[in-house]
Amino acid sequence: MHVVEIILDTEYSSTPAEVKITCNSEVIFNDLIKGRKIISHNLKIKEGLDITISKFGKTQDIPRHVQLMQKFLANDKVDAGHKQIITIEKIKLNGIDLKIDSFGVFSVKNNLHVPSKELQTTTLTLNGEWSLSIPPTYSLPGQLTHEGKILQRKFIDSDVCCFGASNTYRPGVECWPHHLANLSKLKVQNYGIRGSGWLEITRMIEEYSSKVKDSHLIILSPFCFRFQIQDGDGWSNCNEWDLLTKEAVLHGAEHYVAMLSGHLCEFLDKLSALNHIHICPDNQQEYDLFQKTPLKKYLIRDIEFPDNQLLDDGHWNDKWNKNFAEKTAHHIGIL
Repeated sequence: MHVVEIILDTEYSSTPAEVKITCNSEVIFNDLIKGRKIISHNLKIKEGLDITISKFGKTQDIPRHVQLMQKFLANDKVDAGHKQIITIEKIKLNGIDLKIDSFGVFSVKNNLHVPSKELQTTTLTLNGEWSLSIPPTYSLPGQLTHEGKILQRKFIDSDVCCFGASNTYRPGVECWPHHLANLSKLKVQNYGIRGSGWLEITRMIEEYSSKVKDSHLIILSPFCFRFQIQDGDGWSNCNEWDLLTKEAVLHGAEHYVAMLSGHLCEFLDKLSALNHIHICPDNQQEYDLFQKTPLKKYLIRDIEFPDNQLLDDGHWNDKWNKNFAEKTAHHIGIL
């Protein structure tokens, strides 16, 4: 389930406004707003999210002589002294602020002698419909690549299994799983795949959980904008920005993580009944965002990403790998 939270406030002189809120065509609120209001709703989302906040009642109960004046004045000044304002203070999806000032649009309509128009505002003084659309992410789990299928055939029952991309496994490099294995006598397996992302990682841990129970599954995830394309009879991982919609690029990582976090949490909740799940993005931006979402319960705590420990090729150096292994070992209770 995804958690949508909407905070509204109002100011009016005589008659409160009626507000109807829909999320993906589901009405989650329809009532008068007489004061500050927090609406929280659990929502199932398959694709993207469309939020609509409709405001009604601007001319309701306005004195007759004021209504008559509207025949001669084609603007909203006739309502002076008869304020009816709805302010959208904030909207969050899975704990992440959706930047409504930048992306929401208010369509003014159904007002006497006031032409319909669109405004970039969160202050609704007229009748109309405010809307915000969040683009969809990819569906989880994804597909196994050729390399993923080879690793799948090598799955064995282990105490700790490590999943991720090139910060988890690179030929000839002692990444964090190597250091984690040195910290205890437990059996540690590295199932990292260079170039992979959440699509293949979720498929890998799903396949592993179908065979092995009660292990610690540790995921160091790369940046969320990683995709898969069909490659002949198989699948390949890629970083093709062309696969992103224009809206997803404009909205940025905040909106993408807000949506992805709900899908990921639903997926991980199911697998957590079989194995112990621990996750950590490999970058500061997403680590900070994850802490605001329901994924926080799976997040490895107190991880830092110092710039001076990042190599020129975008990978973390040996010091970072050792520190991450040690903090992870404490987190899962093997130190």
